[in-house]
Amino acid sequence: MVYCLAEQPDAQSRTFQFVVVRGSMLLRVGVACVVLLCNCAPINATANEIDSEHLFGFTEGSDIGARGDKELELSGHGRFGARGGRYSAVSTELEGKFTLLDNFRIAPGFSLAHYNIVDVPGLEDRKSGAVEGVSIEMKYRVLDRQLFPIGLTLGITPNLKRVDGASGVPIDGYGVDFFLLADKELIPGRLFGAFNVIYDPAATQSRLTGEWTRDASLQLSGAAAAQIARGVFVGGEVRYARAYAGLGLSDLSGHALFVGPTFYAQFSKTTWLSVGWNIQVAGRSVEERSSPDLVNFQRNEVIVRFGHAF
Repeated sequence: MVYCLAEQPDAQSRTFQFVVVRGSMLLRVGVACVVLLCNCAPINATANEIDSEHLFGFTEGSDIGARGDKELELSGHGRFGARGGRYSAVSTELEGKFTLLDNFRIAPGFSLAHYNIVDVPGLEDRKSGAVEGVSIEMKYRVLDRQLFPIGLTLGITPNLKRVDGASGVPIDGYGVDFFLLADKELIPGRLFGAFNVIYDPAATQSRLTGEWTRDASLQLSGAAAAQIARGVFVGGEVRYARAYAGLGLSDLSGHALFVGPTFYAQFSKTTWLSVGWNIQVAGRSVEERSSPDLVNFQRNEVIVRFGHAF
């Protein structure tokens, strides 16, 4: 890999280079793991053995498990790179997932956040951690992909937040995510595709000033993942996000297009790991008319999930 560095790179460039270098190291480790798994395991788990929910990185599949299934999931969502300076925000969430009925699952969870913000225009410097909030995800599977041409799941996630996701400022936040998750087995047991729509309006009150703000985002994403060894999938996804300065979809603040690779490994019948890395390749902020949009979004996003079923 070739890096082009300015003679005196600014803080934003150094942050981006740091992420790229670390990302390339992770990718090399992932490739080594894939090669090892390819040499050790026969290709192709059967369709009934594959849980599509986290095959695709940020994009999710429609599977929710069978009635009575219980799972503990630990996830980390990192956001890196802003308009200048040094910026990183990492949320760590622990969820318990319980499939109560054949087509219905609930998943209560709580999250912690850590911020490292230095010399970013418009944001206060911050190096701290905090309890981020609590949520309860509810999913209803409308179409089972084993019985219909596609899988389709609808969901809602009410949430309460104690810190602002971008700045780390203390808030009282009230939001709800509405989502549609669709997927299809394109080649039986080998290639899967998924499409998501997510709308998440929120109202927040600053605990410092008492001021109320309202905002929303709309995200569309598509992804594909191919099985290269038994229980091991690699793929890619495209995600388009729009931010709004209000609860509706009329007052646009900015938009961004992300692309990136995905990796999934099923280590046993009960344990799995999923990784997704998205890079903003295009976008525009209404506030600054800058491209890409580093006012409402970050340059890089990484998600890592680890799950264990009981």
